[in-house]
Amino acid sequence: MTPADFEYLCSPEARRLIGEHIGRDPLELALALKNPLVTQQVELLQKARTKLPSYYDARCVLTRELYEQASSEATACARTFPSARPGTSSGGTDEGAAHGEAESAVAWDLTCGLGVDTLALSRHYRQVAAVERDPLKAAIARENFARLGAGNITIVCSGAETFAGGGFLSLAPELQRPALIYLDPSRRSADGRRAYAIENCEPNLAALLPALRAIARHTARNNGSATVNPGGITTFPDGIAGNPGSIPANPEALLPGTPAEDPPGHIIAKLSPMLDVDELLRLFPEAAVEVVSADNECREVLLKFGFETSGKPLQITILPGGTGSKPLRLSFARRANAIRPGQSTPETSRETLGDAPGTATSPRHAETPILNEMQWLHNPDVALVKSRTVEAYIADHYPGIAVLPGEYLLSAAPLERFAGRSLRIAAIWPWKPRDVARLLKERGIRTADIHRRGFAESAEKIARTLGIRQGGTAELWLTTIGGEAIAVLTEKCVRTPR
Repeated sequence: MTPADFEYLCSPEARRLIGEHIGRDPLELALALKNPLVTQQVELLQKARTKLPSYYDARCVLTRELYEQASSEATACARTFPSARPGTSSGGTDEGAAHGEAESAVAWDLTCGLGVDTLALSRHYRQVAAVERDPLKAAIARENFARLGAGNITIVCSGAETFAGGGFLSLAPELQRPALIYLDPSRRSADGRRAYAIENCEPNLAALLPALRAIARHTARNNGSATVNPGGITTFPDGIAGNPGSIPANPEALLPGTPAEDPPGHIIAKLSPMLDVDELLRLFPEAAVEVVSADNECREVLLKFGFETSGKPLQITILPGGTGSKPLRLSFARRANAIRPGQSTPETSRETLGDAPGTATSPRHAETPILNEMQWLHNPDVALVKSRTVEAYIADHYPGIAVLPGEYLLSAAPLERFAGRSLRIAAIWPWKPRDVARLLKERGIRTADIHRRGFAESAEKIARTLGIRQGGTAELWLTTIGGEAIAVLTEKCVRTPR
């Protein structure tokens, strides 16, 4: 999109045409209207109806890049935020702090983009400073926030490095003291390739973090001339406050006081869902990590600094599938050892899962499942699998249930409020491919989804071996028990957490 395109899309004519044709098929509209800009907006808005319902309702201006990179509104709105006073938040579980004191505070979003995360912040904080490097994207965000009625957002056209390197000092004093600094580094390089490592994303969180932590800890001085302009755009040229778009070598020099005088401030960085959770905790031992999932898909990994975790830095948020339900939130001290069939847990294991220190607990024994009694297969939510907290979750909520290789569970009775999918078992067979192929054929099953975590063969190869195609209503789960491989057949009768 060019500046001229954007200017046209803001015109009364374009807005009228989009409103008149919002429900039409984009292909038909392209042939009939012969207006590519309006047609593309109609197409993108139709896609946004589920992912970004507020943007659809307000008929906001979208680009394909901004739409694809944006968080969904459901994910952004499910986050909890710290209170106005640093050090008082419960690390993402205190709804009162998120919706009470934070309303009188200020937040910064250093990577505005389309502004979905900024919009979520604006509903919790009195004022939000939204930083966007690209002038056109900043203009699009300003226009969209106006259409959305978000009048408490100040847009700053600047790079995050320039802003954190001293540019923020030119804001009005009330915007210089953020209760929360949020950023979602771009995971695409300049040539469009995907980037996963933290240091390859833009901005580079590892390089920026010292400055952000200094800002979050201290009260900044106001030594600039810019004023707050909610709904407008403040532009910071390179070199403002003596920092030519770079991160200061000594961030503390920008701010009064010493680090010891202030509690740690709050920083949330949204990272690639592909990143390893254990590696993040190793690189940033002082941080908490939150894994967020929806529809059994990992949506985001959040690295959180300055949050009180009560010794439980691993946090899980599972967004509900239906409306009106609240997210399921879980916290873990660390990963427990797997409770395998026939093994006992040590007496100290409960303490690592959150019981009061010194609590006496008898060892628990994970019984080897009696296969002909098993009626249910349970597949933990991807957030638990991603964070490697399945064993801790099962030990804490369903003691005595064995976790099989692949992190599946079998039980004779349903597991109430299980965080994941629970499916009725149709059959359990020893994993002998020829026999399983014959048994599937006898049941008239020609298609099935194949789950094989921990198996060397790919799902495609297993399907070819069995003479079936992937898909359909049946599901085949491959795991081992007592050293023997088994195949569990289920139907897609799903129970999800309530």
